[in-house]
Amino acid sequence: MFEQGLVLLDVAPSTLLTSGIAATVVLGVLVVVGAGMCFFGYPLLRVALGLGGFVLGGAIAAYLAWRFTAPPGVVESVASYPEVAEEVLAALDRTAVLVWAVCGGIAGAVLCVLLERVGVFALGGMLGLLLANTTMSSFSLDAYLVAVALLVLIGGVLALLLRRTVLILSTAFNGAAALMFGVYALIKELGPSQAIGALRAFGQDTYVLIACTIILGTIGSFIQFLLFSDRRADTKG
Repeated sequence: MFEQGLVLLDVAPSTLLTSGIAATVVLGVLVVVGAGMCFFGYPLLRVALGLGGFVLGGAIAAYLAWRFTAPPGVVESVASYPEVAEEVLAALDRTAVLVWAVCGGIAGAVLCVLLERVGVFALGGMLGLLLANTTMSSFSLDAYLVAVALLVLIGGVLALLLRRTVLILSTAFNGAAALMFGVYALIKELGPSQAIGALRAFGQDTYVLIACTIILGTIGSFIQFLLFSDRRADTKG
């Protein structure tokens, strides 16, 4: 989920993130929002729906921008998922991609908030997207996209069937992922794209971050189940 969203920061106009202060502010917001979603995502459902719709809508729009506006041969030359971000940055008009992403994100957020079932499906799908991003980074681009489609579909359907359970898990683990990524980037004094690049190497930092995310997500899920067990959202239509 968050890697696609964070890549959009790199395709912003260069004047937006030339200052390290801007990147620090973005990462700080990511930490705060991640913490809120991790421990209070379920009672903040409307906010979670909007954020989920914005990230998914923006990611889809940015991908479509890359597919349809990249120079001839660029799309075919991409062999694996990790290369997508670099190709986006190298081959596209950054302002154009940002416009696509923001428009797609706003449309996704509005849709998910106004049509709650769509938002619930999107939040469940985000859990599948997080799993795909964690496990499929070394596979071919086609295999990654197939895995994303299947896992997002499974997560979305499960969210509709087991509403409270999946929503708590999705907000807890996606919030934990955002929180840990923000903390990692701030500690290492890296921008979003630099942090993504460092983590893609799957060195010790990556495994530590994954372990911390799993632990934090588990704690967040437990706290949400404990505090909000009386909310009967599983049966809400």
